[in-house]
Amino acid sequence: MTQKLSKRGAFLAASLVLGAAFAASSLSAQSVSTQPVGAITQQIAAGSGTGTFTFVGFPLLKAAVWQGPLSGVSGTSLTVAANSLTASALVATPHYVIVTAGANVGLTVDIASNTANTIVLSESVAGLISATDSIAIRPHATLSNLFGATNSAGFFGAGSIATADEIRVFNPTTQLFVNYYYKTTGIGGTGWRSSASTSVSRANDVIYPEQSIVVLRKQSSALPLTVVGEVYNAQFKIPAETGFNWVSNPSPVATSLASSGFYTGSATGLSGSNSITNADEVWRWTGSSWEIFYYKTGGIGGTGWRTTASTSADRGSQSFAAGEPLLVRRKTTPLLLTKPGFSIPTT
Repeated sequence: MTQKLSKRGAFLAASLVLGAAFAASSLSAQSVSTQPVGAITQQIAAGSGTGTFTFVGFPLLKAAVWQGPLSGVSGTSLTVAANSLTASALVATPHYVIVTAGANVGLTVDIASNTANTIVLSESVAGLISATDSIAIRPHATLSNLFGATNSAGFFGAGSIATADEIRVFNPTTQLFVNYYYKTTGIGGTGWRSSASTSVSRANDVIYPEQSIVVLRKQSSALPLTVVGEVYNAQFKIPAETGFNWVSNPSPVATSLASSGFYTGSATGLSGSNSITNADEVWRWTGSSWEIFYYKTGGIGGTGWRTTASTSADRGSQSFAAGEPLLVRRKTTPLLLTKPGFSIPTT
């Protein structure tokens, strides 16, 4: 495996310590017309006691600001036609490249800088992107543009994280959460902050397209959270690093395990085995407990998607809702999972 997944490294894996504290999110996709634009409303559960956790995924993307063919690739640099871009415009707020035509459609890479015709990426794409490919450039979802620069989403803000609602993102390198909140008063000013600093703005911290987050709601009322964006119905690459990965169904339509692309029977997918001991795992929160799936490749009980509860009952038809958060437990080397494309529903 030569792909470098460092761009997602600080924001992918999930923790087992969350346990039964979580409430399942409720998602309802609005009707999507033939134009790939829509909205997803997710219900953030009302807090009780010290708060209630809700899993949240974002299956809609920010609209592309540029798209077209490449004219050259070298290491970390992509070249496009002269004067296609405005110098440095893609770094004032975080942007990324997504491959739209080529061998690795759906591959995404962060942008580090740009000139009028050159895009410098955060890592080398040698062997992954070629000069005959086409790309789109999209803004990243950030705390600011997802939830509002002044918290228009309506999370409960406060002078400290002790009483404010929290948005938690797990860092697999440190195996600790980054805990964000909206600061409304006190030393250090106001705005999006983390528990690490009350004065450093975190408004531009990225939430990746395939990533799930955790919301800790401390208020006694539920909070509807609506995200508007563009439906991306093409093939999509999902990084899966060694260990636990916090991902989501990146489609605004339901997806089954059998059609998820998680298992391919080759090195391009999760590993299967006769038992769960050596197989990669997919975890789903049922609202009260974790249901753990794996792909069984032989032995008593046959082959196919199974759970720890039964080695014989086929679960390939298990459906994941639009944006539903999942844990992927990768037990060997990192890989890029390929989520197949889908047809956009019409009204």
